[in-house]
Amino acid sequence: MTPHELITGMKPSVNVDLIPDNVLAAQERIQVLHQTRVDLQARLDQLQKDKDNKIPSQLTIGQRVWLEGCNLRIRGLAKLLPK
Repeated sequence: MTPHELITGMKPSVNVDLIPDNVLAAQERIQVLHQTRVDLQARLDQLQKDKDNKIPSQLTIGQRVWLEGCNLRIRGLAKLLPK
């Protein structure tokens, strides 16, 4: 479900039927744009499925991690505390 669909409750559509049928280059471009949109939507759906099924990484004993000092509550002299 797209953000637009969540907000408005409807799926946006693009109508390009206003171009005359006798313009071959325009019809080819419309077909390319339509196929690109279909391919991108399929790829976005696949990425969303992969994201939903992703298992969060687990830390092991002895593994080193990076800590930001500004998020730690440390008592001591203000001069020595992280900023």
